[in-house]
Amino acid sequence: MATGNLKSLFEQRIANLTSPLERFIRHQATAGILLITLSLASLLLANTPAHIFADTLSSSKLGVIYGGKQFALSINDWVSQGLMAFFFLLTGLEIKREILAGHLQNKKEVLLLCCAALGGILVPALFYYGLTHNGEGHHGWAIPTATDTAFAVCVLALLATRVSIGLTVFLTALAIFDDIGAIAIISVFYAHDLNLFALVIALLIFFLLLLGNRSGIRSGWYFGIMGALLWLFIFKGGIHPTFAGLMLATTIPARTVMSQAGFITSIHKLILSFEQKQDSNSSMLGSRGKHSIVTDIGQSVREASTPLQRWEASLLMPISILILPLFAFLNAGFSLSSENFVQGMHSPVTLGIILGLVIGKPVGITLFSFLAIKISMGKLPEGVTLKEIAGAGMLAGIGFTMSIFFTTLSFPDQPELVEQAKLGIFISSLVSAVAGCAWIYFLSLRRHNSDT
Repeated sequence: MATGNLKSLFEQRIANLTSPLERFIRHQATAGILLITLSLASLLLANTPAHIFADTLSSSKLGVIYGGKQFALSINDWVSQGLMAFFFLLTGLEIKREILAGHLQNKKEVLLLCCAALGGILVPALFYYGLTHNGEGHHGWAIPTATDTAFAVCVLALLATRVSIGLTVFLTALAIFDDIGAIAIISVFYAHDLNLFALVIALLIFFLLLLGNRSGIRSGWYFGIMGALLWLFIFKGGIHPTFAGLMLATTIPARTVMSQAGFITSIHKLILSFEQKQDSNSSMLGSRGKHSIVTDIGQSVREASTPLQRWEASLLMPISILILPLFAFLNAGFSLSSENFVQGMHSPVTLGIILGLVIGKPVGITLFSFLAIKISMGKLPEGVTLKEIAGAGMLAGIGFTMSIFFTTLSFPDQPELVEQAKLGIFISSLVSAVAGCAWIYFLSLRRHNSDT
């Protein structure tokens, strides 16, 4: 019995460290509920007199002063430029793991995702720009290109019994590729006042991170400190510092210290030793020998895992339950007054976002997926149809958190446009969620009726 319990604990440790995409999906669904709650709280707060206090707190400066120099950002900037870098770090780790050992090893399925993500970026951007190119809001063309992974997967989870795991994986991976596109857009189109010296230093730090990876360094302290320096010099270089998260992710080691054969031998010896010391009269804690063996088993498990897996597992929860909800709470609120609504519905910014997310997203994703399949560049995941891809495209129109993120970048000193953009994002995300759910529900109903 004791040995069986030990194996169960061991298997649980393995499962926690490997963190497959299905576990990520379950966490994202849970995070989506918290995200919705804090977003609604932000919306309610923005429409009460207390919003003045909240705005003052959000804009309050935090930083350090040393030798007459200071480095300070507002609380909102620390969240959107600092903490959100961890979100993009997690995104990079997810993609790296899935390509190396997950659901994205099939090249044709990966190419299909790339094409779908590209369509989901280009078509909404064109729709938006077509409505706003003659006005002051044209800088916001990137707003409808985003997909909120947590919200989209949370909504899809409502239909868990009616969708295949293939469609859920497709939507989640699509949103991650979407985030990669967001990083590229931020780096290219939202850079300002480039400081070449700082960027050269950032590239040097990136080279040292790669060198550390190739040299066999596994210390979290090394990659953590170098990653913080990378963030600082990219910030000083004029590029949005969230790009540092993706750069750091590419350097995190994905190789184990212990080989498979060595791992099996080590665990086998440790379990045999544990069995020899087994004594029903003493507790695990009361036996120094048994406790030491269990500790050694944990160390062997650690050596058989990779830093990439450990970083991903440790980042997933705080990002899901703290960073994204905090960002939404600080940025999701806007005025729900009738005047703001009427003004927004006559604004090219609001209408462009609605057109881009509600129509542009599913059209772009479905069209580019269809073309990729037609020219044999891409392949649909097993058990997934093109009609279901269209439903996933509708859910991808839930831009919310990431669209708000682009709004803060696009209109930093234009509060009226920010209000109009948030109204468009709110309406689009709601319509996309309802339309996507209805589409997928009726598809599954038709399939069930045809099967019976």
